[in-house]
Amino acid sequence: MRFADAVAWAPAGPGQWTGEIDPTWLQGRGAFGGLVAAIILRGMASLTDRPPRTLTVHFCGPATGALVLAVEVVSAGRSVTQLSARITHGDAVVATALATFAVGRESPTLDADPPPGAPPWPAGVSLAGAPFAPTFVRNHFDLRFSLGERLFSSAARAETGGRVRFQETPPDDATAIVALLDAWPPGVFPVLSKPVVASSVDLTCHFFRSLPDPAVDVGGAFQFLKRCEQIGEGYAEERGTLWTEAGLPVARVRQLYAFFP
Repeated sequence: MRFADAVAWAPAGPGQWTGEIDPTWLQGRGAFGGLVAAIILRGMASLTDRPPRTLTVHFCGPATGALVLAVEVVSAGRSVTQLSARITHGDAVVATALATFAVGRESPTLDADPPPGAPPWPAGVSLAGAPFAPTFVRNHFDLRFSLGERLFSSAARAETGGRVRFQETPPDDATAIVALLDAWPPGVFPVLSKPVVASSVDLTCHFFRSLPDPAVDVGGAFQFLKRCEQIGEGYAEERGTLWTEAGLPVARVRQLYAFFP
């Protein structure tokens, strides 16, 4: 099932939608977290005409079976709308989320985090066919490693990246950006010596550009770099940034991963 169809759940009442996760979007026992976050963001976006600025999702359990998304507008001012959301499976909570949507305005610009200079597409080593690649990567994304350290190489530095894009043409909106931000393997992987099970505890996305934007080709190959600076007690805190082919910053994600060596 294509990404555009996977996020298009059926309306079930005011602020509610229902759906199931297609098997091609699985990651271990449950759904790819980036897809879950995108489904939530799509529901939220339907309740406001403002672009998203932040989205924080806490993953409470595997997303499987018949699911229900409920979205509520928490507050709405002259320029900012804040929303909350929850995905449930029966009585079990699968994910909770908060987001801020806000209008843009004229302001100074600053980019203190320059693009990493990943080699042009299609340079790099493909990760889609790697034995540790989850189902959703093999079916929907193309990842080309060219930055940082090799995965599972016992490296001293937890940094990895390259180019990432959809295998299909995604919607020209922030739901696709959320999925791209979560598609790359965890940043903790280079310091490990072998593949492990890992899952997101939470993720927070910050959106730098309002879409659609003629400077952002959502279906193109983005530069991506992920760094992990804190690892301990089976958890890794990471930061990943997404740039366009030309080096324009698009969005950033901060995540806490749980891993089980």
